[in-house]
Amino acid sequence: GHSLEYFIEGGRSRTGRLLPPRTGMLSMTVRAYLRDPKRRVIFMPVYFGYERIVEGRTYIGELSGRPKQKESVLGLIKSTISVLRSKLGIVNVNLGQPIPLDALLWRHNPEWRTAAADLDSGARWIGAAVDDLATRINIEINAAAAVTPINLTAMALLATPRQAFAEADLERQLELYQMLLHDAPYSPLVTVTRDSGAEMIRYAEAMGMLERQRHPLGDILRMNAENAVLATYYRNNILHLFAMPSLLACCFISNSGMSTADIHRLVWRVYPYIAMELYLRWDETAVTEVADSLLDTFAALNLLKPNTDRSEWQRPASTSLEAIQLSVLAQATIQTIERYYLAIALLLQSGSGVITQEALEERCHLMAQRMSVLYGLNSPEFFDKSLFRNFIDLLRRRNVIQAAADGSLAFGEPLLGVAADAQRVLSEQIRHSILQVTLSQ
Repeated sequence: GHSLEYFIEGGRSRTGRLLPPRTGMLSMTVRAYLRDPKRRVIFMPVYFGYERIVEGRTYIGELSGRPKQKESVLGLIKSTISVLRSKLGIVNVNLGQPIPLDALLWRHNPEWRTAAADLDSGARWIGAAVDDLATRINIEINAAAAVTPINLTAMALLATPRQAFAEADLERQLELYQMLLHDAPYSPLVTVTRDSGAEMIRYAEAMGMLERQRHPLGDILRMNAENAVLATYYRNNILHLFAMPSLLACCFISNSGMSTADIHRLVWRVYPYIAMELYLRWDETAVTEVADSLLDTFAALNLLKPNTDRSEWQRPASTSLEAIQLSVLAQATIQTIERYYLAIALLLQSGSGVITQEALEERCHLMAQRMSVLYGLNSPEFFDKSLFRNFIDLLRRRNVIQAAADGSLAFGEPLLGVAADAQRVLSEQIRHSILQVTLSQ
């Protein structure tokens, strides 16, 4: 034929986050195409959504710090028998938006067809095109996510301190997530379960994800410690869908009211870092419009109340069901913002031009581990060193911080602005917890 289609599945980390596609393979494909662009090359992103991963116990062990066990024939037989006896649920497969390679190359170099013969001199723009392609593949995979009862249950339960919910409250929270995805869709290619909240709960129980504790005033549904660790995988598969709604909810953790202008600034300040980490689909120029659309959705769902000209927004009364729902929604991204603030606090504590990036990454990793133990943060990626590295790299690329000749990190007013806005989003208790850990060293 006249075209070649490459189906690209998203590789995931142990915590369920999308990993960057292997740029080595993509680079080879792009360069081969540049040498002989006779056929049209199209990349087809593919989203795979699992309701139970076969390697669940292995994941739990590795996330808990235990070394990976050696493989053996006997171990393979035992694990196969165990898998065949267990419920694995449904595998959802969604196709994303196709990515034509020639259109992507044209954006980086309109003269790419005539410049293709000299690949060595074009190494810089080709490298940028390959990086763009890798990012675009993951963005399009995420834009075709499949949302299941297991994903939503993990999202809700992991947002609670003890991974427990009263049954009626869990049912309402699940249906709120469902309404948000319906009323403010992330992408037209995202598919969402049509089950009611009660049906989602029954399904999660049947899959062994939830445990029921009977009580005269209403049953309690909870996760045991093992399921809570594993649930991070299922939550992180769809975390990007709730990143913007959760970010808006975070604005009202410590603020009963906020102006639209302040909301816009706070969201714009944090969005680039969350977008990079979760492969979000919106360009920075569209963030204000997305935020305004979500604010309208929040008003329709009674999660926020605007004044007459929509220049000010108020959260519901703290004793209302809507206030509880808003608070739970905020937890989807609050640990990400906590991680950012921890890195900034440690850099500010060290001082400008004092600490290197490598030393800062290690200190962030160790401090986050310490916080996880002290404050019971049941989230393995909270102290993932690679996430700190990516955050610091982006701070450098955006010139918020600079690397001196000796490798030390320098900063000025821009970093102080980021820190100030992060403090406005975080609760006083969280800010004090981070400062207590950092200043005790």
